[in-house]
Amino acid sequence: MMDWTSSVDGSLGTGATVNTLLTVGVHQLTATVVDSEGASPVSPARISTTVLADSDADGMADDWEALYSITDPLADADNDSLTNLDEYLAGSNPIDAAPVVAILSPGTDSSFDSSLSINFTASASDAEDGDISHAVLWSSDVDGSLGSGASLASLLSAGAHIITATVTDSQGAMPVTQAAINLSITEGIAGDITGNGVVDIADLLLLQRHLTGSVSLDASAIARGDLFPAVADGELTISDLLLLQQILVSQ
Repeated sequence: MMDWTSSVDGSLGTGATVNTLLTVGVHQLTATVVDSEGASPVSPARISTTVLADSDADGMADDWEALYSITDPLADADNDSLTNLDEYLAGSNPIDAAPVVAILSPGTDSSFDSSLSINFTASASDAEDGDISHAVLWSSDVDGSLGSGASLASLLSAGAHIITATVTDSQGAMPVTQAAINLSITEGIAGDITGNGVVDIADLLLLQRHLTGSVSLDASAIARGDLFPAVADGELTISDLLLLQQILVSQ
């Protein structure tokens, strides 16, 4: 049987779980056990905990209530959708309204080619700090951190992504709800300008028409046709056409 004791309150009870009230102060809590032959651990399990005064038993420490002039645990002093008790338990500032962040582009459920750099933009504001869009942090649940700022350009790996934008104000408060969008990224094939999944004569003809000005390709098609130089320069030229011809001849 496990015995629980406090350096301040003495015996607390026995069993794997004990529910009890502790007096205000710093406690060293000890759990000891003795087996059927009377042997006990060489070193009992110990933890230290501090119990704060809560004279009105509302779940918030008296000192914390006095610091922020808070009394009602169910009120929301900064109108951020978190009650004062929620703020206390989270360790956040109950009189500092949380900032608001929104992703402006791209729209959710958009699809992009993996060879195309995606432009992200967001806005963020805070009641105390004003415009804090510059502090937005971007991340993907697949690729991890993407960078920071109100605007950002980034490549994403092929697959489904949840892109999240968040921000923290000068007091350490974060949005109640982070901004998030869903994106689908498809694997692009170099030279597949038509986007039909293969590199063939149709791609060569389409590139010729683009170079003569009879058609205008979108950004993803340009990215797939940008074969020269090895590091894409974002432009389609006669060099890309010649390289595409070589690819077709070698097939």
